[in-house]
Amino acid sequence: MWISALAARRVRARTIEVYLSALNSLHSELGVSSTFRSDSQVKRVLEGIKRSFGTEPARPPRLPVTPRILRAVDQLLNRDDPDHRMLRAAMWSACVGMMRPGEVGVENAKKPERLLTVSSLTTVSSEPLRYSLRLMESKT
Repeated sequence: MWISALAARRVRARTIEVYLSALNSLHSELGVSSTFRSDSQVKRVLEGIKRSFGTEPARPPRLPVTPRILRAVDQLLNRDDPDHRMLRAAMWSACVGMMRPGEVGVENAKKPERLLTVSSLTTVSSEPLRYSLRLMESKT
């Protein structure tokens, strides 16, 4: 019944499966026996939801940004333009630092505490020249 109620609220089948996995995990932690994951009726209801509402199309794979690609982009940037220099620094820092896109850029400035600023950068040593970049927030 709960699964049908979720479907009525237009919750996708994949999300419902995630909810069921979480419930199964909770049952396991509490030592409660649960058979709903293998229950044929639950499987049929989920299949019906998939048929009725469809499934999310798979997101196309994201290709990695490589130094070769960054060098090609570098050719398009004007090094005399401060905005281009900032963009170049962010791209290269993100690539070599294996950062997520949201760690070096934001869609809007509603959360200014997430923005990278000059104060996020500190000099670690001068010989050889090394910097440290402090992320204000990260998923990892």
